Amino acid sequence: MIELNAAFIIQLINFCILAFILNIFLFKPIRTVLADRRQTLAASRQRTESVDR
Repeated sequence: MIELNAAFIIQLINFCILAFILNIFLFKPIRTVLADRRQTLAASRQRTESVDR
């Protein structure tokens, strides 16, 4: 059977803290930039389609 010693529990807690911090300071800003870029591209496509017609 798998033993859960203190070192494993501490590493698991550290991983969860790191994942939380990375989500706040890295992944959310990147997602925001990508969403803004997606909206900008969609607006540009609509403008070019309206000019082409």
